[in-house]
Amino acid sequence: MAKNKKLDENRAKRIEREKAAKEAGGNQAEGKDQQSISDSIHPSRLARNPLLGH
Repeated sequence: MAKNKKLDENRAKRIEREKAAKEAGGNQAEGKDQQSISDSIHPSRLARNPLLGH
């Protein structure tokens, strides 16, 4: 149970950091997130799905 409690604490901290980053970033983060998503997809996968392509 101690491990689960520790994981829950870490999860809560991460969520708080993400909320703070989202509030601080504002609208700039939306474009950056879309770019990072497309960067994280392998080019061969992008070629298979034209909706994901550039």
